[in-house]
Amino acid sequence: MKMTKHDSIPDLIGTCLGSIEENHSGSSIIYTSQLDRLSSSDIPYLFKKPKNIATMTSQAPKIVAVSHVGGKEQVDSEWHTIKAVFHDFADLPHNRGELLESSTMECHGHVWTVRLYPGGHSGSTDDDQVAIFLHCVSATDMVKVKAGFRIRIPSSGKNYPSGKKLVFAPGKEWGWHTNFANRNQVLNDHSGHLVDGNLTVEVDIQVAQDKLPTWKPSIDVAPAWMKLLDSATSETADVSFLVGGEGKEREIHAHSLVLRARAPDLAALADEYDQGTQIPIEDVDPDIFYHLLHCTLRVRWTDS
Repeated sequence: MKMTKHDSIPDLIGTCLGSIEENHSGSSIIYTSQLDRLSSSDIPYLFKKPKNIATMTSQAPKIVAVSHVGGKEQVDSEWHTIKAVFHDFADLPHNRGELLESSTMECHGHVWTVRLYPGGHSGSTDDDQVAIFLHCVSATDMVKVKAGFRIRIPSSGKNYPSGKKLVFAPGKEWGWHTNFANRNQVLNDHSGHLVDGNLTVEVDIQVAQDKLPTWKPSIDVAPAWMKLLDSATSETADVSFLVGGEGKEREIHAHSLVLRARAPDLAALADEYDQGTQIPIEDVDPDIFYHLLHCTLRVRWTDS
């Protein structure tokens, strides 16, 4: 039987489902006459996804916890720069494989040197290829350093980035031994590599370092005591602080027993005044003093 123009799909489905719900313990064939009224063109409606229902894939899932196994979460440091000046470049020994090394420089808690091969590195494919490397002196087998870097020649505008973070280990240097510059090119006055005959090398360094844990104070005050702190008034408290400068004073109350247990310095200050006397606290914003006082009374402070 076809649907009439007065029927609607939702009403008809609701009737069917309602019939099933009322007769869930009865016959397995329930009100089939209602379903018979659906034509073949009505069937797709039953499987059409409503537009107002969000799907699981439309929203990114929320990560609520993270665990790092075998290491700690790492974050990138800021970029810091070290600088080495190699004087009288033209007179430096330039046999292939000969090394000149800067003095040690500290950056990001590690010790570094800049290594220059004026006549080319032993791994250079051609002769007279000037090579520059960055070396981490403080790296050990136990403490390897993961870092990204940029070797720059500021006078010429040349910039040679590492492209990714590399691991510095004992005896390991990273840099360029073939494509940095040809020796004759460096010596050319028009290249801009040398200033007064000196080669200045700047190295920007960014290291991966362990992310510092977020410190969260722990509250170790019993709920009843916390109510006592919050209810301190002129009638219930025996200590009164008058906080703020002239015209901005605010009276803040506290209990002497609580101060002795949690803020002995303030308790000692209160002992210098007769009970009922307002204790002046000048040059302090009343709101800041109030929150600092309650934080001190509620929180257990540790060195970790």
